[in-house]
Order: sequence, then C-alpha cells, then structure tokens
Amino acid sequence: MTNSRGLASDIRSYGNIWDKRKEIEQIVAANLKLPLATILGKWNEPGRHYHDLSHLDNLIGQIYELNDTGRVPLVLLALMHDVIYNPRSADNEDASREFFDRHVKHGSSFKEVVGEGIEHTKYQGQKKPKSEIIRTFLRMDLKGLFTGDMSKLLSNEKKIFREYQWLDYAVYRDTKPDLLVHTAENYCWLLPKREQAASLARVRAFTDYLRARRPNVGVYAGSYNPFHIGHMNILHQAEKIFDKVIIAVGMNPEKADHQDWQAVAQERTEAIAKQLPFHQVEAFRGFLAHYLERKAKDQDVTLIRGIRDGFDLRQEVIQLRYIQELYPDLKVVYIPCKKEFEHISSSWLRLLESIEPGSSVPYLCGAQQDEWMDRVKKE
Repeated sequence: MTNSRGLASDIRSYGNIWDKRKEIEQIVAANLKLPLATILGKWNEPGRHYHDLSHLDNLIGQIYELNDTGRVPLVLLALMHDVIYNPRSADNEDASREFFDRHVKHGSSFKEVVGEGIEHTKYQGQKKPKSEIIRTFLRMDLKGLFTGDMSKLLSNEKKIFREYQWLDYAVYRDTKPDLLVHTAENYCWLLPKREQAASLARVRAFTDYLRARRPNVGVYAGSYNPFHIGHMNILHQAEKIFDKVIIAVGMNPEKADHQDWQAVAQERTEAIAKQLPFHQVEAFRGFLAHYLERKAKDQDVTLIRGIRDGFDLRQEVIQLRYIQELYPDLKVVYIPCKKEFEHISSSWLRLLESIEPGSSVPYLCGAQQDEWMDRVKKE
C-alpha cells in the first residue's frame, strides 16, 4: 500500500479496508489496470470530508457483512463510484465512470454492472436499476440518510457542510434541505414500504433543523499581500474550531499601493482561491465591522485574528476597540501562530522582493508562487 504520501500508515485507521486489504487487492488486480493504492489515494484527496476514506470504509464493512454472492462487483462499485470527486464539480459521476472505463480490464466479468452502477448514482433515484447488485449498493450508499438516527444525520451533515464551505451559507441553506428531501423521496423505493413513511418523516424533520440552524463560522480577514505560510498555519488551526472559515480579503489603506481597488482585490482573491479552491474566499470594501455584521445575519460569526507576538496582540486590541464601537456584538478569537512562523509577515516579504526578486518564494503557499512573481515583475 504505497504511492500516496502517508497513505500506507493512514489506511490502518480504516479497519474494514485494512483488514480486507489483501482480498480487495486481489479483486482490483483481477479487474483493473491500476493498483489499489492509487484508488485509495484518489479517495484521500483534498476537499473530501464525507466522500472520503471513512465513507469507503463504511461501505466495505457493509459489503463484507454479506455472503460471498455479489461481493466482487460491490467492492468494485464501492471503490469506483466516487473515485473522482470534486465538491465544486457537477459531473463527478461522469468523471468516475470515465475513469473506470479507462482502467477496467477488457476481460473483466463485472465491467457492465459496475459501469451501470456508477451511472445510477447520478440519476437521483429517477431510474430504477434492474440489477439487484446495484440496488443493494444504492441501499448501502444511502444507509446513513434512510436508517441513521439524528446523531448520524448530524455527523454526516457536518462533513458535507465542510465539503461545500466554498459556497456562501445563504445559498447552501436555501438549497441543501430541498435536495435532501428530493433525494429521500426519489430513493424511498429502495426501502420496504412499511419503512418509507417513517424514513421520509425523519429526513423532513432533519431538514427543518437545517433551515433553522446557524453554523459557527470564523472570518479570517486580512489584506494578504501576499497570503503566506504563516496565514495558512492560522487557517489550519482555525478550522479545528469552526464549522467553516471564510477568508475575507480587505484593503488596508496604510498598505495599499494601488488605486484600482477592485482589480487588486480580484487579483488577490483569485490567487488565494487557487491555493484554497474548497474555501469561500471573497473581497470586501469598507469597514470590516460592517462586513461582519452582514455575515452574521444567518450564521454565528467570529472574527479570527492571527498573532505572532505581544506587539501584535497590543495592536490587535487597539483595532478591536474601534471595531466594537461599530459592531458591539462582535466576537473575536486570537490564534497564535506556531513558533517557526513568528518572523513572517507580508510587509517583510514585500521588502525581500524589493531587494532581490524571488527571495520571498519559500514563504509563499505553493499555488501562489507563480502569481506573486508575475505581480512583482509587473510592479
């Protein structure tokens, strides 16, 4: 179990996959042209919080509770149905089907049923498969929705919410409940008739909660000129506290060196969004207090401030007093960066670049390095 960084050791955390790995490797070797480690690496990619190895592990556990009949195609379906998954994409099922078709061995006895099963995951229950293997898999895949108690629904929802944190919460709140009810109604034929009404009632009750809930959201605001590894360290710590963290890009008048605010803000947000494609990154103009107040209309908002030392904290307290005069209900949390990042600041990185172009690159996040160098050259 190699290839993906750290995957060989990480996979031990997933008991069903780990315990059955030898048999699963044999199934993969007999039917696919790529190793199991490559497939598991796909399931371990960034942006996955629900559609991840824990979900796959749950499916493998359900499959091995069955007898041997139909186990092989079910394992292949579990591995391949979400092998390609990008929370921002609308064609994950098609991409997974294409990936499977590209890597399935020509002589595989299960090519047709697995391919058809992947297709059925995108139909939202509007087409009923004839294959009992596919029906069995769909029941397993949707078990948490239909038979899970409220605690399980909440746990799954928290993970799915993290996958969609790039989406503004007002949009998520207005669309997710209806999507859940639509999915439950369209797939209820998977259940025995005596269970359908109770299951749908449970889903509808849960969506009432979703419409009323106010998630705990952190707003990590800054000018980010540029966004660097010290900022990333604060973000990673904040994500352990909040349901979601918004990266808010503002323009500091004391740091601004451009007249065209809109163009500069767009440039910075796009550069950060390339590094953080599964986060909500947006620019704001005017007072931070007013931006926070707008965000707090439908979510519990806390301002996140990163600090490097006591001097930073003193400056932050002064700034906080001004913000509180504009927005008295403000909540704020101060997060100290790790020691190895204490010396890093955007101002110092700009100074380094003015002395020797390229000298700030080691302090930047990977996807931003080229954009930053292009900006420096233009300036």
